[in-house]
Amino acid sequence: AGEAYVVEDLAEAAATDLDRAAPLIDKLSAARFLARASDDKLLVARDLRSTTLYDLVAALGLNVAPGSGVEKDAPSWALRLHDLIASNDAAMRDQLSADLQGLIDDGAQ
Repeated sequence: AGEAYVVEDLAEAAATDLDRAAPLIDKLSAARFLARASDDKLLVARDLRSTTLYDLVAALGLNVAPGSGVEKDAPSWALRLHDLIASNDAAMRDQLSADLQGLIDDGAQ
């Protein structure tokens, strides 16, 4: 937490222009992930060891869905995220595999 980043550098790292980065920066600022410094730099405002991926996904309003695919030359974090989503999807499918009639019948008893 507290590392400073130049706004233009963040946009470049995300392979986008400032117009596209601005709404994300605004959302991250509103959710207190980022804080603006007086010299047009952004500070990471949360401890990234205690902030979860769920927190970030919720703050950005993302729909993280399985099957979105990932490029083979993607950064290692993107590959780990893809594996995590796939694993979560498999677990959720298993947990939600109960038939609806069984759920209805069990609830009526």
